[in-house]
Amino acid sequence: MHWQSRGDFFCLRTTISKKTGKKGRKQFNQLEIFRVRERNIPVDTIQIEETSSVKQLHWEEGNSKRFALIVKDEETCTHAIRFYRVSDVGAKTDTVWITTFDINAQLNHLQWSPCGNYFILACLGAEGTLFFCTLNDQDKVEVLYKDEHFMMNSVRWSSCGRYLATCVNVPMPSLQDIADSDTFRYSAEAGYCLWSFQGRLLYKKKCENFYSFDFRPHPASLLKPNEIEAIRRNLKEYTRRFDALDEQAKEEARRQYMEKRHVKEQEFMQHLYKLLAWFKSLPRYADFEQGWQDYYNPSNWDSHIQVFEEVLHVKEQVLE
Repeated sequence: MHWQSRGDFFCLRTTISKKTGKKGRKQFNQLEIFRVRERNIPVDTIQIEETSSVKQLHWEEGNSKRFALIVKDEETCTHAIRFYRVSDVGAKTDTVWITTFDINAQLNHLQWSPCGNYFILACLGAEGTLFFCTLNDQDKVEVLYKDEHFMMNSVRWSSCGRYLATCVNVPMPSLQDIADSDTFRYSAEAGYCLWSFQGRLLYKKKCENFYSFDFRPHPASLLKPNEIEAIRRNLKEYTRRFDALDEQAKEEARRQYMEKRHVKEQEFMQHLYKLLAWFKSLPRYADFEQGWQDYYNPSNWDSHIQVFEEVLHVKEQVLE
């Protein structure tokens, strides 16, 4: 059973066994999507082909109608992520299959950002492979960055959706039980890494006896869901506005930097002029000036011009 984060939809994943022949049986998966908010709670049914099995199902966080399905093809042993979208009220097609993204079999964990659109694909275990991905509003999957955190066994999103933590946690010890194999397995790499949602590594730290990691919860947004949705629809307009403000801030910072640089240059030149004035006031400055002029006096140098000519190539050709 899988609930959408806002409680608008409920997905029931069932396994159906079908008899084939006298003794044979085949099993296939079926998804039933319940529209809880609508009248009479209509149900959408999605049948997965018999050659495929459903491994995981994850609803997109936020006010979204999309969900991801990790499917394994039993014949070819390949894995893929199928993305579905629940249609609006009154649409002819209930739940549509929007796109597919092929993945490696080692990627065994998918987790959506709390803000939606962005998600992480991870290999929890020895390899620690990380894929930072996004599913945009046009239902296109894009891999933003690929990295790894060796031996990671836990992934945590911050509630704002801007940061991600990958951790190597050591099992919590117990007074009654002795240390198991996982304790020794993860103890050498125990620690955590902090990433941006785009895959940039921000901080890395190893900690002995590192047991757990979690972000501090944020209070609920002051904006209403319809206001947040309006901002997402008009994101390009806000982007242009804030890009202009960012450019103004950069110009102001650049101007202040040039002003500070000019002040520093003036201070340096003042100190330099003082040193030159002090140097000229020394008794031996006249001898130094005379020696400098004598050294660079052209009359003390002999100029000779030599011209060298060398034949590089000769070619003879008879003209008829």
